[in-house]
Amino acid sequence: ASQTTPPPPPAPGMPPRIQLTRLPTSNPTPVSTPIPTRIRVVKSPSHVVFEVFALAWAELLDIPVAAHTVACWPSAEYSALKAGVERVAQDVGLEHCVHRALNRPQILVQEFIDGPVLLLRPNLQGLSCCDAGGTLHCRGPLEACRKPTDCALAGLGALVLLNILLNNCDSIPCDDLWSRNNPGNLGNVILGRTPGPTGRPWLYAIDLAVTTLDPERYPVQYTAYCQRVRAFLTSILPLFGGVDPPGPSAKEPLDLVRAEAQLAANPYLRSILTAVFGPDLAAALGAGAPNPHVCVARGLVATCQRLVGLGSTALLDLHHRVKELPEHDWEGVWAKGCASIHTQYLVGMVDLVADSLGQAGLEPLFVSA
Repeated sequence: ASQTTPPPPPAPGMPPRIQLTRLPTSNPTPVSTPIPTRIRVVKSPSHVVFEVFALAWAELLDIPVAAHTVACWPSAEYSALKAGVERVAQDVGLEHCVHRALNRPQILVQEFIDGPVLLLRPNLQGLSCCDAGGTLHCRGPLEACRKPTDCALAGLGALVLLNILLNNCDSIPCDDLWSRNNPGNLGNVILGRTPGPTGRPWLYAIDLAVTTLDPERYPVQYTAYCQRVRAFLTSILPLFGGVDPPGPSAKEPLDLVRAEAQLAANPYLRSILTAVFGPDLAAALGAGAPNPHVCVARGLVATCQRLVGLGSTALLDLHHRVKELPEHDWEGVWAKGCASIHTQYLVGMVDLVADSLGQAGLEPLFVSA
């Protein structure tokens, strides 16, 4: 049997190496995977529950996110992590403020994504499709990527849809969806790389916010937001109606040139791409890059198909498992946070996307749990 070299012990005063917990789609037992780096991001704000839910939802949708775990009181992992961070803080004279910050029942620990935030306008050339032996890259005008994880630009489209579902305007801006006066926050999107020795450039979302609207308490705002989301989806999904995944038997719209031109002129896509890449897309992406409007739109469409294939039951199950994650909940802080993630909103979003998908003649993507 092959042997693996155990990880080196942490340096004196450093937090211990811990396992990162992921929430799978159906198995109630969290799955642990080791972080590939010793660098951690430690968070202990009151909104940890929201980010945990958002990260788990992203994984359901096959969107790469930073590996993460929640250390809960009174576990040994929680005590060791807290003590380790406080030792480091003591070395730099921050022990008092760090002690206060960590005086919470749950601590979120994430992999550190090593890369610049988009706010700094990093070089994004090469942020396109992976080759993967010529089977997954964009081969035709509307045959852009089988799924979001095949292409970083399609991954951007998947990330946009995730923000829409979360009602998270503190990320990639999109005119007319939230507000023309809302600049978004490109500081919450990092240019990193996918895991492994052959990792490629990828955009990762951080500090994901969840601001679900309570349909019963805010019916006007909820209805207005649903109308904006529907208008956004209706401007894109019908252009892919009848298009199968890339393959020899793929069906295509009758007028590919017109459909591609419509995507290039789409105000939503133009707003998103201009915010991320600047006004000169050709210069930002480099020579030979695929049509970014098509790739982003295809990633969004594929994620819509996956969401509808999972159905609202998977989201409600996820909500329940996140709610039950901590064994002990000081003063009901975790439960109150989960109660603010309104399940009626979640079901409404899935139903809205399902209806828009059906109106466009597109089928859901059913995935095994």
